[in-house]
Amino acid sequence: MRSVMRLQRGAKRIVVPAFLVLLSGCSSYYGAVSFKSTPEGVSVYDMEDGSVIGVTPVDYVWRSEEARRKYMHVRLHKPGYRDSVKAFWLALDYNSASDAEANPQPVHFELNKTAD
Repeated sequence: MRSVMRLQRGAKRIVVPAFLVLLSGCSSYYGAVSFKSTPEGVSVYDMEDGSVIGVTPVDYVWRSEEARRKYMHVRLHKPGYRDSVKAFWLALDYNSASDAEANPQPVHFELNKTAD
């Protein structure tokens, strides 16, 4: 038996499969990343908007209502070390922020000292 939802609009009748109504709700997808670096104390910047994500070691959670993965492009900075730019895909596999936080995607960076 097929499950459908019937909506009445004026004199017209619209038949919509129930699963489409459920899918049209606002679902959110979450992913978390755990940034670690050698040395510690590296500032991590989101290159998309220039915001500071934090200072390593740092965990961060992203939320999206449409995408199941996010292309991350970050810049790393620490005085006395060469800046570095890294890119990676973050999987948004969780339905809650707490589930994502409990299972962060590990990302480790190593910065090189600048020549004095």
